[in-house]
Amino acid sequence: MSFPVHVTALTGTATLIVKVREHSTGDFLDFADGTFKAAGHTTPSIALSEPDATEFSGLFETAAIDPSLWSDGLYVAHVTDTAGDIEYNPIELEVRDGRLHTGEQLTVCGIVALESSSGDVTINAWLMFDGRLYGSPDSLSVTVFDDAGGSVAGPLVDAAADSNGVFKVVAAAAGLTVDTLYYAIASITADGVTYKAPVAFVVY
Repeated sequence: MSFPVHVTALTGTATLIVKVREHSTGDFLDFADGTFKAAGHTTPSIALSEPDATEFSGLFETAAIDPSLWSDGLYVAHVTDTAGDIEYNPIELEVRDGRLHTGEQLTVCGIVALESSSGDVTINAWLMFDGRLYGSPDSLSVTVFDDAGGSVAGPLVDAAADSNGVFKVVAAAAGLTVDTLYYAIASITADGVTYKAPVAFVVY
């Protein structure tokens, strides 16, 4: 099978290549024999082509790939334009029962809790992938803003998630005002890519 890559602005480009990395090991696919290796690749990347630039502008595809030899788990496809040495946003892939699934996106989720005794605000955040917790993100950084967009706390950093893949940071009550609306931008890094989402809350 092949998997699609949408890069609409580059329709007509003939210089895109893709590499595939196994998340659990960090090894890259050798397209010559279909195995993942740390080094010694014969074919570490393959070209992307645009089958129909008129009807499906910007839709690029790989040649056929057989994922039946891959272990079930998560993979990352890295797309590069060799003409400008530009790397585009990685594409998350998953293999389940020997089948390659694409299109699922990593999404930042979060929840805010006000600690009644101290008035501090605890922010938990995590990544979801295909309806479940993504178990091995790298780090979390949170910045808290007031309703006008002014930074009031942070960046607050948690460099290691718990065993479930959930991060926690605490915004001290000293920097927050009662009966005021705030929002936090939670930025979680995984596999070298940073994913962001806002979380709004009110301090009572």
